Amino acid sequence: MLTIPEQNLFGLDISQSKLRLVQIRTKHRRKMITALRELRLPNGIIVDGEIADPKQLSQMVATIYRGKELRDRIAGNGVISVLPESKTFMKLITLPTSEAAQVETLLRDEIPRHIPLPLEEIYYDWQPLPNGADGKTHVLLGVAPKHLVDGYLAVLRAAGLLPFALEIEAAPIARCLLKDAAADDQTVTVIIDMGAARTGLMVARSGVIQFTVSLPVSGDRITHTISETLKISGQEAEEAKIVCGLDSERCQGALKKVLYATFDDLVKKIESSLDFYRDNFADAKPVGDILLTGGGANFLNVDQILAERLQLPVHIGNPLTNVQLAKASVPATTLQSYATAIGLALRSTHREAVI
Repeated sequence: MLTIPEQNLFGLDISQSKLRLVQIRTKHRRKMITALRELRLPNGIIVDGEIADPKQLSQMVATIYRGKELRDRIAGNGVISVLPESKTFMKLITLPTSEAAQVETLLRDEIPRHIPLPLEEIYYDWQPLPNGADGKTHVLLGVAPKHLVDGYLAVLRAAGLLPFALEIEAAPIARCLLKDAAADDQTVTVIIDMGAARTGLMVARSGVIQFTVSLPVSGDRITHTISETLKISGQEAEEAKIVCGLDSERCQGALKKVLYATFDDLVKKIESSLDFYRDNFADAKPVGDILLTGGGANFLNVDQILAERLQLPVHIGNPLTNVQLAKASVPATTLQSYATAIGLALRSTHREAVI
């Protein structure tokens, strides 16, 4: 086992369009963001989560790590990064035993029933959850294709970095937005990550991810719809999402009309996902609230529209729930896109062990 040295690690979010880096230090028992930076990726480097140009990606990773000036240097070269949600699997598995020694064997037998890939083509890890009164063992299973993991590790190492962990995206997002839950807290929170390339939905109970799913709605798709329908540029469409949003009183309610079908489809997909959770998870508790994050959470009034349609409390997530900024303030609209990177960096402050 290798213990994570907190002061020498940083979080690196690798998405299809951008790199985002965050480093956190603990000062006087307060977790402070000491580095926060972003770098746009040229089109075609990553396509649908797969690395198409590893050489150029490693160069871009090295660039964001080095920074522009000597004073911007990151302490250490240890990195915790992320795998694309659409290419990975996370699932709650119930095993018919309470004996810890039997878990690994039973889990290997159980994985083929849940994951559409052969065992020899995947890496997997699991986390035991508190056992209930049923005498069974409940584990949170994470799975990723070997070629995907090996590709991301090779890119990080080629950039001169030392990878300590690759996480499935739902884990750092939950770590960023949710407070540590008490042992008896059974609150169920749904997190909806509205990103540029995809929207991810995750259900967390007592702060632990239970279920994840990708939804066919993305920020880029919404921007394209606005641009094509209103005959405006992509940049103007992005600005309209924040200025006009889904407010009937702004911009003559133009965007609300244009995007009615898109958000109607999103609501139906969310309802279907929540129905699946209720029907397929033993002892599923009612959803307490929904948190929105990602760049799409900046869409004006999106929280109000979803709350009305879903009849559930909907809030914009706070990426600073478990951490503070050490320097000048950063706009809330900017921070929403850093939830994954902040969650990755927060893992280093937990002093977890990595095999």
